[in-house]
Amino acid sequence: MYEMDILHSDTTLPDNTHIDSLHYIGFDGQFNFTAMQTSFSNWPVNNVRIGVHNPVIDSNNNRFRIFGYGPIVPYNNFKNDTIIFYFEKQNILYYLHDLVPYYYCNCKHVAVKQH
Repeated sequence: MYEMDILHSDTTLPDNTHIDSLHYIGFDGQFNFTAMQTSFSNWPVNNVRIGVHNPVIDSNNNRFRIFGYGPIVPYNNFKNDTIIFYFEKQNILYYLHDLVPYYYCNCKHVAVKQH
């Protein structure tokens, strides 16, 4: 178990287009990043996009690649106060340089709103 915050913001692109963004603070207990929530007509309305972050630095200053899968029902969607996140996390490009063991995970995490 870990604590994570998800903050919403409105991002303005150079062409003055507005896109919603979610800031994940403490994702997987160790990552902070922002993912734009672009809308695609074939994606579920309540879909939460994680995006691709390569590299993303963990709390120990090691590099990873986080890849959020697309609209795979029932994953990465709000359902009441719950989101089941499905994502890939790996460090294949960095583990030798960072002097850490190789890590790969097709991860599934359940996030439940606490307040």
